[in-house]
Amino acid sequence: MSDGRPKISAQLIFGIAVATVGVLFTLDNLGIIESEPILKWWPIVLVNVGLMRLWGTGPRSRQMAGVLITAAGLVLLFGNLNLIRYGIWDLWPLGLVFAGAFLVWRVTLRARGGGPPVDPDDYANAFVMMGGVVRKMSSSQFRGGEATAFMGGVELDLRNAHPANNTVVMDVLAWWGGIELWVPPDWKVTSEVLPIMAGYEDKTKPQADAKTHLILRGLVVMGGIEVGN
Repeated sequence: MSDGRPKISAQLIFGIAVATVGVLFTLDNLGIIESEPILKWWPIVLVNVGLMRLWGTGPRSRQMAGVLITAAGLVLLFGNLNLIRYGIWDLWPLGLVFAGAFLVWRVTLRARGGGPPVDPDDYANAFVMMGGVVRKMSSSQFRGGEATAFMGGVELDLRNAHPANNTVVMDVLAWWGGIELWVPPDWKVTSEVLPIMAGYEDKTKPQADAKTHLILRGLVVMGGIEVGN
């Protein structure tokens, strides 16, 4: 049973932060305190949210988001306190480094998994750059795949695919682009996608007797991923 106490969450932290900022501005307007030296510490809010994501239970996406949010908060905090000479916008190319390293790590990890060769007809592989592509899978031994959209759009239809196992993994990457994924109605979808200034929407209808579990893993940057039946 619940003890009635509120759980610590990102919304709770932001709510307290917003109320605190309001109090500081009010006291500053009344000439009671000077709010500027105190407001330099506002990135601590981001650090706390990031640490919550990093230490909390959940999919890998929360852990990666925790690292990114914590790092951004620390850079902003150290910059406000003049402990470093550069700002967060000076470090934006590190985002490219992170994205590239993440993709290399993911492909390497998948290659180390080994296993028997997969028939190309049983593996979805959709890539587009500055354009659009549509793929339809009708494999009787579907084993997952990957979809990559760079400044373009990918539409992947899996409604006629029959999985080889109860769990199927799809690796997705949308960079300034979008991925639209269609799945059978008896599939359960779990997202481990990390959105960065982007969106993810699951329009599937939950089924209690779902036979197949589809796990989406990957990254979406300034784009969108949509899953539907």
